[in-house]
Amino acid sequence: MFPGLQRENAPFYGLHMRGAYWADIGTPGEYRRATGDVLAGRVRLLGNARVRGYPADCELGNDVRIEGDVRIGSRSKLGAGARVVGPAVIGDGVMVGRGALIENSIVWDGARVGDGATLRDCIVGLGYVVDAGRELRDAIVAKEPEAAPR
Repeated sequence: MFPGLQRENAPFYGLHMRGAYWADIGTPGEYRRATGDVLAGRVRLLGNARVRGYPADCELGNDVRIEGDVRIGSRSKLGAGARVVGPAVIGDGVMVGRGALIENSIVWDGARVGDGATLRDCIVGLGYVVDAGRELRDAIVAKEPEAAPR
């Protein structure tokens, strides 16, 4: 966007906001970093949003381990022996299989992570299914958009 504004000699404005947090989340690494900043409390969110932890309607199997700054969404289920290492966000309605590992990753709402799968430094899109035993590192995965009806 900025190069286009420069080419067209278009006006461009800035605003100085003392004490405000700003991050360019235009790359996966920066998006994960900004998410980590929120989880660590370096950024205050407006309202009463829960930043870390998990709600009462979340189901945790036996021997689930949650380490570091982690947020788990409503109606999510983590299978026995699953491990989540923060900074990490698990969205609403996510299913994490037995023995799966999610580390420094963001898993959006409705996604499924199969038994024994490993996610490190990943972003998993809405409703995406990570197959059992699959190992992903520094990856972004998402479902293909559905074609519009004709």
